[in-house]
Amino acid sequence: MKNNELFYFNLGLNTPVVKSDVVGIFDMDNTTIKKDSRDFLNNREKQKKIEYVGSDLPRSYVLCAGKRSRLCYKNRNSKNEQDESFENLYITSLSTQVLTKRANMKTK
Repeated sequence: MKNNELFYFNLGLNTPVVKSDVVGIFDMDNTTIKKDSRDFLNNREKQKKIEYVGSDLPRSYVLCAGKRSRLCYKNRNSKNEQDESFENLYITSLSTQVLTKRANMKTK
């Protein structure tokens, strides 16, 4: 892999994320048992910092962080967006197993 290459995987409904930006893939049922996890999700919801991928029953969530945002992929002329740090939380109906498999797929 070259240093400037970005590898993506799909969270569903054509929502790509950069593999190297993924902090974690979490199972909704197992992690929301803990109060800290529920508080984290509730705070993100209040701040409107959750992106829902689909309208089916949520099964997992993916936390991403890095120096890029999805906006800069759509608008390459926005240099300020590329230089800013970001943290995105995606809630999806795909299982952690499916997402992990997609993230670990080898590219040709």
